[in-house]
Amino acid sequence: MNRGPLFFRQQSAGRFGERFAITKFRRMAADADELSSRTVADCPRIAPFGRFLRATHTDELPQAIDVLAGALSIVGRRRQQAHHVEGFSSKLPFCNTLHLVVPGCTGWTPVKFGYAGHARIVLQKVKYEFFHFHHQGLEFDARILAGIARSVPTRSGR
Repeated sequence: MNRGPLFFRQQSAGRFGERFAITKFRRMAADADELSSRTVADCPRIAPFGRFLRATHTDELPQAIDVLAGALSIVGRRRQQAHHVEGFSSKLPFCNTLHLVVPGCTGWTPVKFGYAGHARIVLQKVKYEFFHFHHQGLEFDARILAGIARSVPTRSGR
C-alpha cells in the first residue's frame, strides 16, 4: 500500500503571472519528489493507483476548488508550473501574453497535442496555446470539452 498524503499542492503561474497553489491528488509514491522533472507514462515514481488517476484525468478533480476560488477556469490556456514559466519566459518573451487570461484545467493544447512534457516541444505547445488564445469562446470551449470527454474513456490522454 502506498502511504503518504492524499493531496499535494503545486505552485503555478496564474493570470498576470501571479503565483498560486493548485491542489491535486498525489500520484507519486510517497518517497518520490513531486517537483522533480516531468513524468512520462512509464515513470517508476508513479504509484499504481496514480497511473489510474493519471490515465483517467481524475488526478485533477481537486482543482474544482481552484475553479470556485477564481484562480482557474474549466477551459483556458494550460496551467504551467511557476518554475517552468520562469525558465522559458526569458527565451520566449511573447509567451507572457498568454498570462492575460486565467489558466484552465484543460484547453486546446491537451486535446490536440496531448500531455507531452519534454522541454524540447515547448514551442510547439505554445503554438496551440496561442491558437486557443485567439479563438477562445463558448463554442470553442465546447469543442475542447467534447475532445476531453472522448479521451477519458479511451485513456488516450497522458
